Amino acid sequence: MKTKILNLFATPVIQTEFDAHRKYAGEFGNWDKCDRKPESWHVPLNTSFPEVRQDDPYVPPAIVDDLKEDIMFQIKKIMLSKNMPTDLRYTAFWYNAYYDGQGQEPHNHLTVDGKDPFWSGVYFAKNCFPGSFYFIKTEYSHRTQQSFAHQTTPLRDYYEEFYPTPFSDGNLVLFPPHLHHSVKVGATNRTEQRLTFSFNISHNNEKY
Repeated sequence: MKTKILNLFATPVIQTEFDAHRKYAGEFGNWDKCDRKPESWHVPLNTSFPEVRQDDPYVPPAIVDDLKEDIMFQIKKIMLSKNMPTDLRYTAFWYNAYYDGQGQEPHNHLTVDGKDPFWSGVYFAKNCFPGSFYFIKTEYSHRTQQSFAHQTTPLRDYYEEFYPTPFSDGNLVLFPPHLHHSVKVGATNRTEQRLTFSFNISHNNEKY
């Protein structure tokens, strides 16, 4: 019997290798473990959210400027190849640093004032081990269906609520700002700091 499973309403996530990763791979050492987060965040980590300031104690402004330029250059190439807007600008750019026991609670990048980003993204810079960055399904209509052991069926991907990603050092990832995600760092980062740079971008083209 011939059957076909239709994967409806996919969520686009763009993954690529950051072309300039070698340029920055040796720029960041292991910083002291600390908890430097906004009051509204719950899980400890060291973050510069929402921007890396000129007087940042860990990353020099010249490196930040170069990194933002190189990331944006590659994002524009990606957008051009996908026939999407290339008149882009950053609306936020920050780093997150983690050691064992630190992380981030589930969240998205939607804003409270209605000026939501076009895309959100992450550059996985240092000691980023696969499986520590999760995408999270927040649409729970499947819970109204009678439960069954979905893990043993070809439909398991639809019913899973957490997707541990394979992202690692050098990856550059773009995703819609509504997509929930979280970070859980464990023993693999006991002495080796995990470092990522996160950002939101918007487009300026009025026809979109």
